[in-house]
Amino acid sequence: MLRINVSASIPLHEPNAGGGLITWFSVNVYHAEDENEEALIGEATVALVHVGEAANTGQDLRAVLDADSAELEALYHLYFKDSWLKDRYLDGSGSDLLYVADLKIAAAYDGQDIDLAVVRRLCDTIGHGCGLTVIPYDSKAESAYWSRMGFAVSTRGKQSGWLHMTMGDRKARLADTHDERCFKIVPNVAETKRQPHP
Repeated sequence: MLRINVSASIPLHEPNAGGGLITWFSVNVYHAEDENEEALIGEATVALVHVGEAANTGQDLRAVLDADSAELEALYHLYFKDSWLKDRYLDGSGSDLLYVADLKIAAAYDGQDIDLAVVRRLCDTIGHGCGLTVIPYDSKAESAYWSRMGFAVSTRGKQSGWLHMTMGDRKARLADTHDERCFKIVPNVAETKRQPHP
């Protein structure tokens, strides 16, 4: 069985520019051959930018990102305007931003799309209130790899930069295969075929 463990340190004080508006998560990916033996096969670092809460408390989002790191501040001009997601990224799914800063899976598990499955599960869980998910890329091959999940290049014409996926437009999902360590990309169920909740 494959699973992820997600942990974060969250201050209890009301969020402000000094803290609480960005939550960093440590993600560990585990594979268990049986109930008694589990191996760490991957790690990720993910940030949840609480854009809606920043707006509710009157914070300047650019200053919030800058106070955290240059890495996050660099996202501001790409995805935000006036401390809110740019119109082109608003699809009604949410206002926050999920940023996958890094993700590494052990080489022995290459080619099994585990990294894609990890990101999809993070989008569906801790990223549920987000309008956008962003990941960095270092090559055209890497951007093409992530495009299979619905990510688009935000920094066109550049060898490296960022990719984004609007959360209301997740075109693909990861389905199980006969091999528990491997996933396959399949389209989302068409809206017309979705069953209404009772």
